[in-house]
Amino acid sequence: MTGSIWPELHATALIGTGRKPWRGASPTGPTSDLVAGVGPDDADVLLAAGALTVARRAGTPPSGSTPTGEPAPAEARRAVPPAAATRLRALLGGTSSGEMLGVWLRLAVDRDLIAPPDQLPALFQVAHVQPPLQSLVAAVAGARGAWLAGLRPEWRFILDAQARQVVDLDPRIWDEGTLPARVAYLESLRGRDPRAALARLTEVWASEPPAERAALLAVLETGLNSDDEQLCESALDDRRKEVRAVAADLLGRLPGSAYQGRMTARVREWVVSTGRRVLVRPPVECDAAMRRDGIEVKPPPGTGERAWWLEQAAAAAPLSVWTSIAPDPPAVLAAAIEPGWSTTMCRAWARAAIRFGAPDWAAALIAAGFGSGPNAEIHDTALAASLYDLLPADAVVDAAIELVTRSSEPDLTRLGRLLDACPAPWPARLADAMLGYLHQAIRESHPTWIQARVQMLGQTIVNGLALDALAAVVTLADRVRADADAAGLGQTGGVRLMDSLVRSISDRHTMFQEFA
Repeated sequence: MTGSIWPELHATALIGTGRKPWRGASPTGPTSDLVAGVGPDDADVLLAAGALTVARRAGTPPSGSTPTGEPAPAEARRAVPPAAATRLRALLGGTSSGEMLGVWLRLAVDRDLIAPPDQLPALFQVAHVQPPLQSLVAAVAGARGAWLAGLRPEWRFILDAQARQVVDLDPRIWDEGTLPARVAYLESLRGRDPRAALARLTEVWASEPPAERAALLAVLETGLNSDDEQLCESALDDRRKEVRAVAADLLGRLPGSAYQGRMTARVREWVVSTGRRVLVRPPVECDAAMRRDGIEVKPPPGTGERAWWLEQAAAAAPLSVWTSIAPDPPAVLAAAIEPGWSTTMCRAWARAAIRFGAPDWAAALIAAGFGSGPNAEIHDTALAASLYDLLPADAVVDAAIELVTRSSEPDLTRLGRLLDACPAPWPARLADAMLGYLHQAIRESHPTWIQARVQMLGQTIVNGLALDALAAVVTLADRVRADADAAGLGQTGGVRLMDSLVRSISDRHTMFQEFA
């Protein structure tokens, strides 16, 4: 809003024109009148900086006309405590990490508190460029935030996000609202009465704009049942690719659907067990029936056409189909698959495990090393990361502890996946194991290794450690510093790592107290 002129004007206003002369500028945009013709004197610069500050805090450029419309409504919810408000100003001022802003927002949301009104414009600007924060910002914006968002088209996402957070929506939204608001209404109705939501969508399906059908159809994932099959089957013939993709995904998740039956028939024809060997014979062309069921013809770079068609069909077939090869997932993975096809099959099984939420398949694939190692493809590593989320929490914690206690230099990629999948805050046994691992790694490794490899886990460790682990972290930091001093090394990489860890956890601890 205030353009690139603000940093320079702000700096000059702070230190004075004597040290940083104001040479003028020719800005464009809604605030250009505020700085046009500003002279070189301190008084002129301070006046212009003050006017721009007001515009920044108001979230809208000044206008020569009197504003019209209703004033901001009164707030029914409590604002965050003053200390938390001060923290937010510091976070938005750039004096702390972006990760900490997310923590602040989640603390406010959990306590049903709203952000200070004077920080709403800055919050909206951050959320505008960081979509993952939008729902959190909308939740702390309150009634005043909704009023303010209505004044700026680029802040419309706040209103849409707030609509999604309201359970009891006005039925008029279905006929008159924006697409996000209509999706929110349908989601709310779907949660209460799946059949009524399906009836609403079916009634207007033919008249819906093609660009909006995919988002509305995706709502059926909540409470998906056999009643939805007819509409989804008809959507497979939609002219828009996005709609067909959503329909295929929903039908692939629907147990006993005709779509699942068709995919099962395909893989049983293409993948056959002879008892000693698994033969793979995908088709040589992608026929019309395959294309209608959402099997894409063109493969991604580096993948053959037949392998791509097989992967898509196998990923959509129920995992129970593979009992024809072996009785359980580990045995299936150990089967003698025809050379050249094992990678394709493992990738398909990984996608199916994620789609159907199959922890036994996830555990078997991880144990078999899927997506790990220096030669693993990026696509496979991304799938492998999602597999860890399917494992039981205790199993993930046990695996992480085993990994860090077994070796002083474990596979940090796998360790990072395990730690991300562990519920936070970590149980004491995992926290103790991780702190022990850090101490051992710092003592036995070169400082460069600490900086390049252990540092990558820093934020993960901060996110996982419970606040009551602060004392243990401080104690470990003191031990690391004492070791470095005794060796005459001074500020080693390990010392800097522990100091950073102490600061981060202390900041988080203080932030929690500010919301008390």
